[in-house]
Amino acid sequence: MPWLTVPPLLIYLLLGLVLVIIIAQFLILRGQSRAGDMLKARMREVRDLEAALLETQSLLAQVREEVHDLQQRLTRPLSAAAAPLPQQPYARAIELIRQGYGPEALMEACELSRGEAELLLTMHRPPAPAP
Repeated sequence: MPWLTVPPLLIYLLLGLVLVIIIAQFLILRGQSRAGDMLKARMREVRDLEAALLETQSLLAQVREEVHDLQQRLTRPLSAAAAPLPQQPYARAIELIRQGYGPEALMEACELSRGEAELLLTMHRPPAPAP
């Protein structure tokens, strides 16, 4: 049977070709494994970036809300301007001086020092009537 006899060179070539195919498949699989590892790493990076983006969006929403609140505060009238101003510290003392109170009464009623009471009397005492 002549068709069963195969020259040894052809057998070596076929074995070499099979070996080349096996090596090529190994390299392809190895490359795919590396590509898979790289893909996994990139997917982790994408997830991390998505988390950072969500956090940034949340912070941006908070900042927008704070800016809106501040704008509202600036545009509405000041309630303090509409309310009557509290009396100045010496307003009551000046009123009492106009009613004729002396330094001792001012010191007691308004909790002033003697110097404050005398200064206020000097500045705000009504002029004495002309004789």
